[in-house]
Amino acid sequence: MLEIKNLKKTYGKKHVLNGITFKTDQQVIGILGPNGAGKTTLLKIIAGLIKSTDGELVYENRFGAKIMSEKIKIGYLPQSFGLIKSDTLYEHMEYFACMKGMDKKEWTKSIHDILEMVHLEEMKDVKCGKLSGGMVRRVGIAQALLGNPDIVLLDEPTTGLDPEERIRFQNLIHHFGKTCIILVSTHILDDAAKICDELLIIDQGNVLYYGTAAELVVLAKKHVKLDAQIEDGYMYLRKKCRN
Repeated sequence: MLEIKNLKKTYGKKHVLNGITFKTDQQVIGILGPNGAGKTTLLKIIAGLIKSTDGELVYENRFGAKIMSEKIKIGYLPQSFGLIKSDTLYEHMEYFACMKGMDKKEWTKSIHDILEMVHLEEMKDVKCGKLSGGMVRRVGIAQALLGNPDIVLLDEPTTGLDPEERIRFQNLIHHFGKTCIILVSTHILDDAAKICDELLIIDQGNVLYYGTAAELVVLAKKHVKLDAQIEDGYMYLRKKCRN
């Protein structure tokens, strides 16, 4: 279980996060919000890349015992993700496996399996400089999921993916979401509707909503397809917060 308690982040006088609080366990959480809402900052704090100004991150095992953050395996895909162009895809995946502290005996099978899942197994011997932008994004998703992490953090993962690869991504997240916690920051409401068990909507560093998509739809006034209903509920919350 991951529990976020009153998480705050300020840069000088600028308040980026204003007391974010929620908890989750082995499910997929979609993080929605406009640019500048604090989504990326939240993911970076959970990933351990930056420190919060205040608040607490609590990790617990299935028996309710607290776990030190150093013991948690985290997979992270940032918004900006690049590769060493002179390395082959497989060489780069070996690098990720090494950085994650994976047992070298597991590298070959683990890398093969995850590349197959993102439809890149046939590209393993290709230099990374020859990969398309969409392929690089899929490599980013693969490295985040490599090694069976406890928590997976994905910042705009489907940017640059074609419709077929987005469907493959959605299936992949459904698969991994059964065994770990996945937090997905996205602007694509269709992704949020199809892959997320719960939604966290933030704006200007404040939590506007945390709950299921179905519960959010209740806030919407119109009755159209699911992703549009989510958008109606999302806009309703933003308007209510600013009035």
